[in-house]
Amino acid sequence: MKHYTDAFVRLKEEQQRVLDFTLLTCHAMPNLSKTIKGVEMNVPKYGLAPPTYFKKEHPDRLKGLINHYEANLSKYVLFSSWSFFEFYFKDCMKELLDFYGGKENLLKGIKDLNRKKIIKNHLLIDKTKKIREKPKKGKEFKYRDALSELDTQDYSFTNELFSSWGVKHFVNDIASGNFVSADIPEILRDLFGFDMSQKVNDYGHLKEMDLEQTFHSMREFRNKIGHGEIVNIPFNRVMAYNKFLRQFAVRVDKYLIENYLILNTI
Repeated sequence: MKHYTDAFVRLKEEQQRVLDFTLLTCHAMPNLSKTIKGVEMNVPKYGLAPPTYFKKEHPDRLKGLINHYEANLSKYVLFSSWSFFEFYFKDCMKELLDFYGGKENLLKGIKDLNRKKIIKNHLLIDKTKKIREKPKKGKEFKYRDALSELDTQDYSFTNELFSSWGVKHFVNDIASGNFVSADIPEILRDLFGFDMSQKVNDYGHLKEMDLEQTFHSMREFRNKIGHGEIVNIPFNRVMAYNKFLRQFAVRVDKYLIENYLILNTI
């Protein structure tokens, strides 16, 4: 029994690396400022350690860079976190298709399943006479009774039989990665029935945003950064977005594991 997708395990590792690097940077920059101040005050035996890879810079140059480190770190954390999540979702869709044995196996399985449903439904054809007509006013109770009776006899209604079309869309477009990140909320909501109205945030005005609203809010910042626009985003907000993505991934992965990583045929 799987508890997480392989894609989620990889995402979790990358998210932790982003957090570890952020933590290291947030410790390193104040200590670098302290060291520079000590050098400027001629504190005995105080000096800048030689950097890895680069030549040693003048303290004034480093002081100028330190002034902007938080703004730059904000952009890089947001951009990388988003990229890892986007890759996770596409990888997860491919993993889901592989779980079902690939494209041909999944399509054949749904086709065979629908054929069995139609054969079974045909045995109950006499019980569908009352509902094989355009709804008429005043017959609501008769329709409701007929539908309830069919429901107790494991009848497959039309919306279930339409599922083969959804599977084709999943196989040809979603599992193949033929979509952009802006489509992710729609895919989760309309294809998988995932509730995007949940609220998980605890930071500022993000508290009022549900999963879909927060997702698109973060995506707008990511796109601006990716297109080279000048973006000023508070570090605390970036960390709130980063936390949101972690919680979002946990909920999505749990939902897919519990509802979709289940064998239909062998």
